[in-house]
Amino acid sequence: NFIVERLDLSVGKQRIPWGAADTLNPTDVLNPLDLSDPLDFGRKSASVAVSLAYALPVLDGSLQLVYEPWSPIARLNPLLLQQLSDALYAQILASCAGDSTSGWTSETVTVPGYDLSNWLVGARFAASVLGFDLSVSYVNRLDDLPTVTSADFATDPGYTLTDRSYSLGYYREHVIGFDIVKDLG
Repeated sequence: NFIVERLDLSVGKQRIPWGAADTLNPTDVLNPLDLSDPLDFGRKSASVAVSLAYALPVLDGSLQLVYEPWSPIARLNPLLLQQLSDALYAQILASCAGDSTSGWTSETVTVPGYDLSNWLVGARFAASVLGFDLSVSYVNRLDDLPTVTSADFATDPGYTLTDRSYSLGYYREHVIGFDIVKDLG
């Protein structure tokens, strides 16, 4: 009951429920993945956000708007980064005669800064119809998983690999989600 009846406001570091499903929820793109433990797949982290939700008097529904001043990124497991490094190295080595390097000379991850240009905004409509919970959402954000933005390598005149480096970065995306859930008891 913030300002008007049925309007809720929450501000701060929070884990925002997004989508109709409870456990496996592919439409939950607000909360960044926490892949630090490979045995706990699907764990999410909290993020700093402003959430404004209005409970509709019909269809047991709601409208929700979310703003995050910066898009949070996933926590990655070192094994995932090693797999990425190995895959990049195999592609680079395939184009060279040999390798005289002892490892990556530079592994750079360009993390989005805490500035207002890296914002996230989302809107969601949820309702319950004939025992089915449904949700439709839209989010504009930076993807929480990195992509390879560049891979550089140097060779000597005999095409032997002498130096290698790569950079990871994040890109802006628009995500439209729809999910429907039925509790079978």
